[in-house]
Amino acid sequence: CGPAGSSTATLVITPLIIPVTTFSYPVACASDTADAVPVLGAGFTPGGTFSSSSGLVINAITGVVDVNASTPGSYTVTYSIPSNIVTCAAAGTGTATMTINPLPTILVGPEQTVWPGQGAWIYATGGTTYSWSPIANLSCPTCDSTFASPPETTTFCVTVTELGCIDSSCVKVNVEFPCSSNRNLGVPNAFSPNNDGI
Repeated sequence: CGPAGSSTATLVITPLIIPVTTFSYPVACASDTADAVPVLGAGFTPGGTFSSSSGLVINAITGVVDVNASTPGSYTVTYSIPSNIVTCAAAGTGTATMTINPLPTILVGPEQTVWPGQGAWIYATGGTTYSWSPIANLSCPTCDSTFASPPETTTFCVTVTELGCIDSSCVKVNVEFPCSSNRNLGVPNAFSPNNDGI
């Protein structure tokens, strides 16, 4: 029989690494020319992919959204990262909402025609705040409806804001000056076919 013996070994148990997948997006407007960049949580784990439903143009690697090329709406963006047996990292997913608000749908009243010294009501709908210009000769430049009394034909434009998005539209108020009432318009009381005055 051989001699007795013993041996030892060290077993290292590496704790499972849980990925950080929290992120968020700022609210955007359809008219924005700048891309929407995701705001990553502290310690965010890179190496995953971003995805969403059709209508949202998104970079799968960076999560950057092309707002101008996307369809307005509210989207759920998912970030997925696979497990890694080498680093002992677990798989993980995170979601965030990306909202692209449409421009206000503005409806303005019809073109108006008034006499000098008179005025007309003009109005707009489609937003929560309104700003008319030029502000001169308006009863309320920040109301949805305002009384306009311009001294001459004027085009009034209104800037409308809704859900942080801005658009504008215009309406004209025509000022017509009546013909003078004391003009001497001669009316002939006889007719001479051959112009001889007889």
